Amino acid sequence: MSIYKRTELVHPLAPENEYVEKFSQSLNHIPKLRYSLGYDHQKRELCVSFLEAVGCPLTKEEEPGSHRYIGGTLTSNGGQTEAQTSLMNRTPHTVWDEALLFPLSEEERVEAELTLTLRHCDRYSRHQVAGEITLSLANLGVPFGAARWVGL
Repeated sequence: MSIYKRTELVHPLAPENEYVEKFSQSLNHIPKLRYSLGYDHQKRELCVSFLEAVGCPLTKEEEPGSHRYIGGTLTSNGGQTEAQTSLMNRTPHTVWDEALLFPLSEEERVEAELTLTLRHCDRYSRHQVAGEITLSLANLGVPFGAARWVGL
C-alpha cells in the first residue's frame, strides 16, 4: 500500500474547446468585418449591408465612451462617393442595422473599387483606423448577396 495519493491533472478545456477559446482570443487582437454586397439594377446602386465588426477591445488607456463606425468609399470612373454608418458604442462585437448605399451604373461597376474602413473615435473626436479592406468589384469572388467575414 502506497502512502502517496494518485492525482490526475484535469484540464478544464477539451482540445476542441481549447481551439475555440484561442480563436476567440485572437478575435480580440485582429479586427474582423462582416459585410454583404448587393446591386439594385433599377436604382443603379451598390448596397453594403449586414455590417458587423468583432475584435479591437478597449485598452486601459481608452475612454469607455468611445465609439466605432464603418466608412465606405466607392471609387469608379464617375468619381468617388463616401458613406458611413452611425456611431455605435465600442464593444467587442458591434452590429449595425443599416446599409451603405452608393450610386453606381452597370458600366462603372466593372472598374469600381470599394474600400471599407473600421474606425474608432473618442469623445474628443480623435478618429483612429482599426482596419481597412479594398475590394475590386470586377474581381469579386463572392457572389452578390452572400455575407462574408474578412480580417482587417
